[in-house]
Amino acid sequence: WETFREEPTGLASVQTQDYLRAGVAGQPAVQLAYGPVPTRSGEAVTVAETWAFVFLTQDATQRELALALAATLLTPTVQGPWSQYSGRLPSRSSALAAWTPAGDYVTFLDQQLHAAIAIPNGRAFADFARRLQTAQAAVLRGELTPEQAGRELGVAP
Repeated sequence: WETFREEPTGLASVQTQDYLRAGVAGQPAVQLAYGPVPTRSGEAVTVAETWAFVFLTQDATQRELALALAATLLTPTVQGPWSQYSGRLPSRSSALAAWTPAGDYVTFLDQQLHAAIAIPNGRAFADFARRLQTAQAAVLRGELTPEQAGRELGVAP
């Protein structure tokens, strides 16, 4: 992110929190354009980190209190400001609507929220992620074309 900010040419994939840290939503400190990640199908997709609550108790009172706390944390008036402050995409549009000031970037984020999918996990994904990182580095070093890298990963014809 810092390298891209110093020389904002070309295309970079950045996390929302980095973009927001550069300035206030809707008024970035650096002059950048934003848009969805291009896909072959043209269909919008956003890979997102997700949150989950897990309650491990047999005690009905503790479970009830934990569920009440989770419900409170997820209300738009709590999750909205907290997610904006932390630079994280909230789980619902109603929480995103609490962001101030509202602007074009918040509208863009709402579109991304509706296209979000959870990051895959597990051993198979960890292996693929390592191979993907190696292939990306080879493309950046000029050792492989993107097409060759895709074929090596088994994701391109």
